[in-house]
Amino acid sequence: MDFLLQLAIVLACLFYGARKGGIALGLLGGIGMVVMTYAFHLKPGTPPVDVMLTIIAVVAASATLQASGGLDVLLQLAERILRRNPRFISILAPFTTCGLTMLCGTGHVCYTMLPIVYDVAIKNGIRPERPMAASLSISIPSTLAGVLAIGIFSWFRGKDLDKDEKFQAFIAVPENREYVYGASASLLGKKLLPSQWTATGIFIAAIVVVALLGAFESLRPLVAGKPISMILTIQTFMLFAGALIIIFTPTDAAAIGKSEVFRAGMIAVVAVFGIAWMADTMFDAHVAELKASLADVVKSQPWTYALVLLVVSKFVNSQAAAIAALVPVALSIGVHPGYVVAFSAACYGYYILPTYPSDLAAIQFDRSGTTHIGKYVINHSFILPGLIGVSTSCAVGYVLTLGKGLI
Repeated sequence: MDFLLQLAIVLACLFYGARKGGIALGLLGGIGMVVMTYAFHLKPGTPPVDVMLTIIAVVAASATLQASGGLDVLLQLAERILRRNPRFISILAPFTTCGLTMLCGTGHVCYTMLPIVYDVAIKNGIRPERPMAASLSISIPSTLAGVLAIGIFSWFRGKDLDKDEKFQAFIAVPENREYVYGASASLLGKKLLPSQWTATGIFIAAIVVVALLGAFESLRPLVAGKPISMILTIQTFMLFAGALIIIFTPTDAAAIGKSEVFRAGMIAVVAVFGIAWMADTMFDAHVAELKASLADVVKSQPWTYALVLLVVSKFVNSQAAAIAALVPVALSIGVHPGYVVAFSAACYGYYILPTYPSDLAAIQFDRSGTTHIGKYVINHSFILPGLIGVSTSCAVGYVLTLGKGLI
């Protein structure tokens, strides 16, 4: 009973915060924290400090890139590639973030791409919800099939911006149009300065270094006998990249904090802080009993392992934690190992409720408002891409497992 009441409080905060938008999402998490700790006496969860610091580091580097003019280089190159059929971004964006995630060993690297994906989409008249929501719906096993399915679905989702009455009414106000599109509608034909190319080269080089360090663990320095974590690696090299841009280009440091990327990123940090902390406090208090009750279902219907894994991964907000908790339980109660392998993609359930940091960050980076939390919370921009991606990955995994005679 306490769980249902606490869940209702979390949803209420999400409902109201979604209606207010922006920083309100994070501040509403404060109400939830007060109620959880002082009324229900729950142990406060762990604030997502690593994620918040990663966002700050990546946003600082991206904002420096924007202030230097280097972001224009990436956007111009992307526009040239997408000019003939810019709708391809709905396919290209998720594959790009998928590749970076696999190379770096963490999905946090996607924060680097979000402002770029948004700018490319909006300046080509594409509904930003299509590539941005798809870019965050990634699962590793059978991932290519799942990502392709997400991209195809996202290609056709929602109204085109020129036919979206709500969006057109919003940008009819000059201030809103400037906020959504920025200073220019297109970068094609704009002459780029050598310093802009230098800034872009530094930024891309940092991403390449991070990718290599993620792919080859032996390249990372050892701390207490273990390679330094990828989270710290990303944070370090993003700050390093921003510093090099300032040193080697005539970038106005004061302009960094005034950039659109920086503003959206800091709003995302506040949203992540409040909402993710509140959700972690509630789910952490009930995770043991939830896992125990869900495991009973798997005993009678082995295929429901995928559903159980999906739900538990949402509760614990960690793919690794969900796998570590459920795989031993599933094997111990007689679930065939083939099912465990086939449905491993179901460990990605973050998108069920829009409380995960990357979801909140994507919402804040999309200044057009198309990437959003719906009126009923559950009808948000990530739910359908997530369901399509995971279900496709699981289906392909099951077929491949059958084909190899593992089930």
